[in-house]
Amino acid sequence: MFRWDRIVLALTLLVSASVIHADESGGGPADELARMKQENAELRGELERVKTAYDRLEAETGRLRAELAGLRISNEDLAVQTRELTELAGLTPAGDRVESAASRFTSTFDPETGRTIVRTGIEALKVTRGSAADHRLSLAYSYEGEQMLESPRIISMFIQAKFSGGVYRGQYTITLDIDGETVEVPITDYDSVTRRIRVAGKRWMRKDDETLTIEIDAELLRRLARAIQVKITAGPVELELTRDQTALFRAVRKRIELGA
Repeated sequence: MFRWDRIVLALTLLVSASVIHADESGGGPADELARMKQENAELRGELERVKTAYDRLEAETGRLRAELAGLRISNEDLAVQTRELTELAGLTPAGDRVESAASRFTSTFDPETGRTIVRTGIEALKVTRGSAADHRLSLAYSYEGEQMLESPRIISMFIQAKFSGGVYRGQYTITLDIDGETVEVPITDYDSVTRRIRVAGKRWMRKDDETLTIEIDAELLRRLARAIQVKITAGPVELELTRDQTALFRAVRKRIELGA
């Protein structure tokens, strides 16, 4: 990078050399003055070119410094996300299993069916409208054998409601709001367990537990895995996932990519 003291020194030497050259050439005063003006103009032009190049270098250096700082931050963020995803999925980036307290997956081989079933833990869902019942979310997928040879095409999402009282009976679809974009998904299975509770210590009221099963294909899983915010609407009920719960979709996708 240029330094201005060196530039000024160089220009001073050039001017001095020009003066000495003029003295030795023996020209008249008018010729000498014209020559000095010409050289002065040339030197000024050179100075402007040097200054412009210097400014460009300064600007480029500033841009590179900002880009380097951004890359450092991005790399730090990626390292944190990789570590968190590894802990959550219970796998290393190479697919090796790790013991992680943060992992919310269980993997069980069923010798009767010859399939391995992978399940997440059961997560409490936030109900934002339409129900006072406790709601839970879980995900699961399965594959043949004890080692995954072919990626599962379908991920099952379960929404369980305790004492919801049949609010989902006759409901055939749910709506997913994925970062502001909505998609309607069929409810592929509905199940209920009869429950009765005593109201005010006098009469009994039927308040069934209900379970909804929704199938998620690879494309929908990709969208959910990239989501920041996910909301679920099922009939009159609105539910919202936490950031930690949306990370489960990323962990599921990562496990499948790693064949586990």
